[in-house]
Amino acid sequence: MGIIHPFKAHKRRKLARQGFASARTRRSVLQNDTRHNGPGRRLTLLFLGVLAWSVTTATVLYHRGHSSYDYVVGQKVDRDIYSELPFEYADLEQTELMREQAARQVPLVYKVDEKTIDLALHKIAELKKVVRDAVPQDNIDDQLHPPLTLKAPAEEQSVLVRELHAKNVLQMLTPVLVDEEKVDLLARLVKTTAANGIVSTPITDTFFNDMTSDDSIYLVDLRARRVLREIKTLPTKNDAEKSILEDFTTAYPTTSETTQRGLQFLLGKILEPNITYAPEATAASRQQAANSVKAVRRFVDADTRLLRRGDIVTAEDLVRLRTHTEELQRQYQRQNAVRETIVLAVFLVGLVMAAGVGIRLFELTAFERLSTLGLVTAIGILQVLLSRVVIDVYFMVVGTSVFLVSALPLALGALLLGQLVSVRTAIWVGIFTSLVAGLQHGPSYQLFLAGAFSSFVGAMLVQGACRRHQIFRAGLGIAATAFVVNALFVISNNQPWNTLLPAAGLALANGILTAMAASAIMPLFEYIFGVTTDTSLLELSDLNHPLLRRLQLEAPGTYHHSLQVAMLAEQAATAIGANPLLARVCAYFHDIGKISQADYFTENKTLGRESPHKKLQPRMSSLVILNHVKGGLEMAAKYKLKKVIREAIAQHHGTTLVYYFYRQAIDNKANGDNGAENVGQQDYRYPGPLPVRKETVLISIADSCEAAARSLEKPTPQKIQALVDKIVMQRIQDGQLNRANLTFEELAVAKQTIAKSLTTMLHARVAYPEEKKNAEDQDHKKNGSTKTGE
Repeated sequence: MGIIHPFKAHKRRKLARQGFASARTRRSVLQNDTRHNGPGRRLTLLFLGVLAWSVTTATVLYHRGHSSYDYVVGQKVDRDIYSELPFEYADLEQTELMREQAARQVPLVYKVDEKTIDLALHKIAELKKVVRDAVPQDNIDDQLHPPLTLKAPAEEQSVLVRELHAKNVLQMLTPVLVDEEKVDLLARLVKTTAANGIVSTPITDTFFNDMTSDDSIYLVDLRARRVLREIKTLPTKNDAEKSILEDFTTAYPTTSETTQRGLQFLLGKILEPNITYAPEATAASRQQAANSVKAVRRFVDADTRLLRRGDIVTAEDLVRLRTHTEELQRQYQRQNAVRETIVLAVFLVGLVMAAGVGIRLFELTAFERLSTLGLVTAIGILQVLLSRVVIDVYFMVVGTSVFLVSALPLALGALLLGQLVSVRTAIWVGIFTSLVAGLQHGPSYQLFLAGAFSSFVGAMLVQGACRRHQIFRAGLGIAATAFVVNALFVISNNQPWNTLLPAAGLALANGILTAMAASAIMPLFEYIFGVTTDTSLLELSDLNHPLLRRLQLEAPGTYHHSLQVAMLAEQAATAIGANPLLARVCAYFHDIGKISQADYFTENKTLGRESPHKKLQPRMSSLVILNHVKGGLEMAAKYKLKKVIREAIAQHHGTTLVYYFYRQAIDNKANGDNGAENVGQQDYRYPGPLPVRKETVLISIADSCEAAARSLEKPTPQKIQALVDKIVMQRIQDGQLNRANLTFEELAVAKQTIAKSLTTMLHARVAYPEEKKNAEDQDHKKNGSTKTGE
């Protein structure tokens, strides 16, 4: 009995807190509400649970074997670490040395400059044309040629032509330049010799200073062929001149010594060193050679000390630790894959069920709506998948998990749910997804704590956010929380302080990107699941909305009444901690159905005109009054108002009785009116349903109180308070609050707030001084005329 007693006491306190929404009442309502009954709902809940479990299990079981050591280069090791099994790892340092050595052994790449060859051939063709133009056609075949006289003026000739002509070299070359075969041979010899490359004298003018004639190079010729050549085998300019001259005289032995001197002088002018360094080709060749070197593998036996306490971690140590961890994980998966999968799957079943039970306990209204449950499931799955993807991408780029806490967007789901559902649901789902993220990596309690705290901060800061800067403020709060958690782990693990700066940068980017992503995708979730956020409500609160403009022009009395109800409901919602913006916006639109038949409602009746109800039977008048709910729903659908506003339109009267016409029908029947029909309450009640949301309940009460208060004669605070109490008590006795998510304490606060607001609205005005002065003037005139008569 001692164990059961606390549970009974807890149940009594729970029922006291729930007020009208007692457990029995809710069960009866759910049984009578087809939305929450039947196998369809149970199958949907089962489907959502299985879907959440499947995605969660898949993301936890599939991972890439990330390192479990949170070390960075330069950190001091806090314990001895030994290998648990034999493994091989890549020796980065030795591999890099071997690759550098292989790259250095690749000769430099040079290429033949084709432009110098083309320039030399162009000069030969120019000289040929000048000489052939100067020599008469009749003397071209003569062995002896008269002195040349150039046709073109000297200033129009090239520098080479003028120099050769001035030194009588053109005269020496005339036997060659006027002979087509000799000119062609000379051009071929120049091209062939230059194509093999010509180096300068000394060779340091062509090659680097540390190179000698014994070194080799890769020479790329005109056909893009790469040939390995020793520098000492490459001809200099003098060697090229001698080679061409020897080949020419061999072909034409009768060439005179004068012509040979002219040829030697010409070759000295047109031949130039034409070997240039090719840095891009050299780098590519050396990179290819370095890549061809295979990584050096080192074998580490079991029980070998990998790191000694006090050692400073190097890059090679990180590779060794990562390889050791991956090998351990592979071996563990091979040996325990089936057992681990079963245990983890069962554990995740319990975890998903716990998440559902938590939503059921913390947010009953969210659990009752399948659309809201679908929204919560979708965002939870999105967060789980996002964590899985970001973890894998992170470890593809970064080799240590030190910055993972700052880089992982763990609070996106909480940021969305805080606006779309509620803060409590956002925090609970954030804890669930953070736990899953910790299981995805490790397990890691660091990720769990960082995600739980970030989700809590993000959900609290985004509560009631209706402007973009408030969402970004929540993003900055998430960034600060992630950085603080990361910094605490850095300090506790004796990691280098220089890791804090990149951690802060990653946390800031994470928070900003999370806020941007939430702002971008939130309208999509609103549209798919029919949810309304404060941002959307703020847009609908514009009194220039087309439907409100129609209400103002076609039913001005109803428009003024709606504004008054909106003020009352907003103040009451603020007082009890409900959503004042939702209450105000729903109150704006709650009576839009009166637009079509505005004259049949008292607030729109013109003074002095007879009420149109006097010509109607009570039943017909009640139908007109009741129809404004249906008409309002049709207009809301036409103008595509949000679902929550349509619910307020349908529920703000609940199933209340149109008492005036009901009483009139009873009196007519009692007076023996032959046209009176049978009177039944069900014919004079609104179709409902009963209000559920706090805001809708407040609108319903404010609507009745504002209308009834207008009928008070000489209203006083006592009369107004009594009126409000009477109306609320009638609603309770009539069962209109049976589904209301409102406690007695909240109802008492709401009544006081509405009564106080009505008192200020209905206050009497004092007489203006001008009116009193006019009365005194009239008395004065009257007295004056009497005295005159006397």
